[in-house]
This record gives sequence, C-alpha cells and structure tokens, in this order.
Amino acid sequence: MVMVASLENTIRKWRAVRQAIMRSGRQTGALITIHGKNAPSLRSVQNNYWNAFNNANNVNDAQEAHVRAWMTQHPNRRQHITAAYNKLNNVHRELNAVAHKIMATRTLQRRWRAARPAVMNKRKAAALLTLGQLTAPNTRGVIFKLAYPKPVYGPLTQQNTWMKMTRRYPTY
Repeated sequence: MVMVASLENTIRKWRAVRQAIMRSGRQTGALITIHGKNAPSLRSVQNNYWNAFNNANNVNDAQEAHVRAWMTQHPNRRQHITAAYNKLNNVHRELNAVAHKIMATRTLQRRWRAARPAVMNKRKAAALLTLGQLTAPNTRGVIFKLAYPKPVYGPLTQQNTWMKMTRRYPTY
C-alpha cells in the first residue's frame, strides 16, 4: 500500500505544480517549442499532473473545490501530484538552462547579422579572383551572377514581413 499525502498537503502541492506548468507555458511563449531533451522533467511533471486527473473529464482543475472533491474520492491519485511536485526543482533548473540557450542564440544571431555583409563581400571578392584565373573573361560575369544573384526587392507582402519578424530558430 502506498502512503498517500494528506488532502491539505496534496492541494498545496497541486497549486504549486499547476502554477509551475502555467508559468512554463508563459515563459516559452507561443512561438518557441522546448525540445524534450532540453527539459525532460517538464514533460514528466506534465504527465504526472494529467495522470492524477486522467479519468476526470468533468474536473475543472482551475477550481480548487473540484480538485479537492476529486482527491477526496480518489486518494490513490494524490501520489501523481506528489511525484510532479518533487520534480519542480529539476524543471526550474532545466528551464533556466533553456533560457540561457535562447539568450546565447539571440546574441549570436545579432552578431552574425552585423558581420554578414563583410563576410559576403570577402566571399564575392575571392570568387571573382578565382573565376578570373580559371575562366575566360567573358564568362566570368555570367558565372558570378549565377553564384551570387542580387536580392529581389519588391513589395513587402504579409508573408515576407511575418518571416522577417519571427525568430530564426523557433525550437530550443
């Protein structure tokens, strides 16, 4: 027989787990998906949380009275809330690591965007020098234009604007 926590303890832990799950959803935002490998404890906490209520279609877990009634009727479900609560420290640590990854990636993107024109100019210069040595003069320009086409400037469509505004790497 598994020793179950008291009802008051379970409700306190349920509040903490529910708050942590809601906070993790807000932190990550709608555009970012966290890979399971970066926060395995988060998935485990979510699974334990839903296992506590997996047969309760009518339990609105946003209302404490419904949860209290459910946990009173099904005391063996309390162990899932306790298991989820015990992993909250790991979730906190893993989400902090993900946040550091996001900040590092954004910094790298900023620096690469700033350095990109110079890098591309060097590449183009090297390509022109090589083409000048290897090809006939009249074909050099044609090959260069095929290798480095000019960007197309046109109207800013809704899709193009959205693509520029969204993050380059939506998963971490």
